[in-house]
Amino acid sequence: MTDQIEIRSGETTTPPEIDETIREFCRGISDNSPPVYVRVERRRDAQLNECFFNVQRAVEKKGGQLIYGWTIWLWPKVLVEAEHHAVWQKPTGELADVSPKADGEAKILFLTDPVATFDFQKRSSRDNIRKALVDDDDVRALISFTKQIYDLVTDNKVGSKVTLTGPDIGLFKSLQSIRSDLVRRIKIRVAS
Repeated sequence: MTDQIEIRSGETTTPPEIDETIREFCRGISDNSPPVYVRVERRRDAQLNECFFNVQRAVEKKGGQLIYGWTIWLWPKVLVEAEHHAVWQKPTGELADVSPKADGEAKILFLTDPVATFDFQKRSSRDNIRKALVDDDDVRALISFTKQIYDLVTDNKVGSKVTLTGPDIGLFKSLQSIRSDLVRRIKIRVAS
């Protein structure tokens, strides 16, 4: 098992606008600067789910600097989520996301947070920050089970490799199954 385990909460995407819900959520994380849209620039040497290393390579090759923060995701009417992330600040000052997106997003909403650093030696990023947008038991359970999956993966991670053995394999499969059922139920309710 590798580091390619999805930790996002479900059907999230880049928010189409920066409304008060998004601004309030972001202020609760970091009030250094407001969230901004950043264009995704594909690079041949960039790897999925390796933003910190992708940006580090861009800085080494082209200059500029690594900017720590959070990608803001939205599942409309369900939840808002911040994913620990880094973008590249080009020597011109422009921000670019040089990490490919599994879902093909062309831009992200990024919140700068200089405190949200990454430990390159331990390869340890921070868990996502999630907030329900609706008073719903399934949404609260989804947030809880997603956190449990993150904790299980983190506890069994050395470098970029996750190794689950014995009862942890069953626990992981069970948590993933429950999370999938919750996502399915929430999707049905949101669609109706």
